[in-house]
Amino acid sequence: IHRSQRSVILILLTFASGAVGCMSTTTLFPFVAAFPSSITAALSSGMGWNGLISQFLALAQNAGAHPRFSVTLFFLPIACLTALGFLSALILRVHTPQTPPPPTVLDARPEDDDPLLVNVGSTDEKPSLCRDILHGK
Repeated sequence: IHRSQRSVILILLTFASGAVGCMSTTTLFPFVAAFPSSITAALSSGMGWNGLISQFLALAQNAGAHPRFSVTLFFLPIACLTALGFLSALILRVHTPQTPPPPTVLDARPEDDDPLLVNVGSTDEKPSLCRDILHGK
């Protein structure tokens, strides 16, 4: 482009980094849902700060002009933050709370009065919201 050199590898790695960032968001939030809400808040804050720090580094680099520091110095803090996040995820994985799974339709008992639960094994014709939806009523 305009007879200047561009780093194709850097562009591809930046694209890959964005893809990994999107995937980590969609993977981590369901994982952290088993923890207290303070963990979810910490995850959200950490992701926000990580983006903010990388943007400040990009501003300090003064894109479009003569670079102020090397590519290595640019990616080193971002790599450290990523490694810290990975370490935090490993620590959380080791300390995963042992919570029972949520009740399902198969856990319903005939004496339950919750209309959202199907009375599995019940012979009475008690109305059930799930059964009505399944049969189009």
